[in-house]
Amino acid sequence: MRALLLSLVILMSLSTPAWSETMDNLVEKNDLFYNKFTEQHPFSGKVTGKSQGRVKDGRKEGLWEYYYDNGQLEHKGNYKDGKKEGLWECYKKNGQLYRTRTYKDGIEISCTGEGC
Repeated sequence: MRALLLSLVILMSLSTPAWSETMDNLVEKNDLFYNKFTEQHPFSGKVTGKSQGRVKDGRKEGLWEYYYDNGQLEHKGNYKDGKKEGLWECYKKNGQLYRTRTYKDGIEISCTGEGC
């Protein structure tokens, strides 16, 4: 009976969805994000809301999307180890693409469009 109960607990923990927070519930200290309610270990998990992406060991990682208050996409791009990497696209509130920027290791290396 104990083995069955232990197996069920392990199975349930493996199927639990990833931890998620909004940026409002995270704080940034020394270039790392922490859950503002615990602040003991760097946050890892999904970020939802007007800023959407993933944080791994306190650093933004992978695709991130940022939205205007009206729900329209504002800009999107990738992070690698907490730094902007590759192509970033910026949109107006009406959804029109108006600028692209390219980053390498967090440094902008090119810009095309309005405001460059």
